Amino acid sequence: MLEIGAGGGSVSFILKKRYDVTVLNTALPDFPYCEYITERGGLCAFLDGEKVLPFAKFSFDVIHHSWVYHGLTPARWREVLLEQNRILRPGGYLWISDGLSYAQLKTIKYLLLHQLGYKILYEDEIKRESITTSFLSNPYEVTWESILVKPNTLKNDLSQCK
Repeated sequence: MLEIGAGGGSVSFILKKRYDVTVLNTALPDFPYCEYITERGGLCAFLDGEKVLPFAKFSFDVIHHSWVYHGLTPARWREVLLEQNRILRPGGYLWISDGLSYAQLKTIKYLLLHQLGYKILYEDEIKRESITTSFLSNPYEVTWESILVKPNTLKNDLSQCK
């Protein structure tokens, strides 16, 4: 399992009973949570805005990220998800929780569901009553929680997704 932006790693350590866990930290390299994670047997690496994740194709059964990418443009979301698709094995699970604009959500769903053939196992879309800036000064219109499963075979040529 890969958890991106794990904070204290609470989700990772709950799932560690079933999966080997790798954590990519998006905070500063000396962030105290990295020490906390490694003391409990997790692997903590620093992700410094890299576009290519440091893992081989089909490295993970599960990828989870929660409130990490909400400030990205729809185009950057495509790049991030195509890269995560590369390292997620066929039949693997992509677990996303984030605050998004409707443009971001439309981009994400079109790419994952229509172009790459993912299926939704769980989805909860919560519309915000008023649009304000979030804790990171990024406005969002909807909170989206989802667990998706990657198809066992490629639906389309990935070059068409760029």
